[in-house]
Amino acid sequence: METTSQNQQAILELSQKLNALQPQRYVLYDEQCTAEWRGLRQKFENWVSKSFENAAILNTMSSDLLISKGLYKVPPEKYLETSAHTRRAYIQSYISHFIFDEILSVWFVQVPDVQVSQALHTMAQHMKSKGDWQLWEQWSSSTSTALECFSNSGFLPGKLDNLLHTVDFHFGEFYNNNMSRKLVHDKLSEVFWDCVGFKAKLERGESDYQLECSDRGKLYSEENMNSTSLETREGAVVQLSLWPSISKTSLNAERLILEHEAVWTSAQGATQQDAEADLRGKDSLSQKEQQLDVDMEDDDTETEGWIL
Repeated sequence: METTSQNQQAILELSQKLNALQPQRYVLYDEQCTAEWRGLRQKFENWVSKSFENAAILNTMSSDLLISKGLYKVPPEKYLETSAHTRRAYIQSYISHFIFDEILSVWFVQVPDVQVSQALHTMAQHMKSKGDWQLWEQWSSSTSTALECFSNSGFLPGKLDNLLHTVDFHFGEFYNNNMSRKLVHDKLSEVFWDCVGFKAKLERGESDYQLECSDRGKLYSEENMNSTSLETREGAVVQLSLWPSISKTSLNAERLILEHEAVWTSAQGATQQDAEADLRGKDSLSQKEQQLDVDMEDDDTETEGWIL
């Protein structure tokens, strides 16, 4: 009996050591994936609401001003200039698209070179075409892990600097004047690096996950989207994509939506009065929610006011 007990203990200890060697911190399952993705969205939305909390400042934003700064795909004036809430939605959409294009839509987030990224994209498509799911999973995970050697290359910090500079240039004059610019940068940087970490987990997970972000004018799809403006009638179109959807492809090639894309929609043939009434109602709800937020008076109390 003693020998059996010793053997069982030895097996247990060996199993624990083997488990410790597995990169479990990168593995995401569907429930974890969905929860973490929702958490990232909440963290990002909280940054937007806190950084652009002052409606009086934010309401000086106009479509003409944004266009003069070189921005494109600016929503029609009747949508953007109706309320502070719609302006926050535009800022959220702009940054969300940046993060999607630079971080979430690439095959491997750590690749420091465009040509290498294109080569790996071709390789990834080739590996997937083999139809061997286990082979694809092993290749993707191993390649993603190997690319960690470029983590100190300055490539991703350069993308972050570009994001911060771009946001400052286009929207810096609308920041909450009760917050330091350093705090604004620090909290947006956290969102950026959290998205990088999440993307790396997807690359090394056991499923084939996809992230999707819609352009303005795309028809609203109840199957793939949730509209924060509550306009979901037939013919509704996307004005702003606020946060990408996440889905997975199963072993039998079926697509499963884990989290719908968050979008701002409008009725394609809506009248000016209908659109403004809808947006005013949405802004009224936003103002009620903001009354529950903690006021931030200086740098010390600012940090406490964040719920990130």
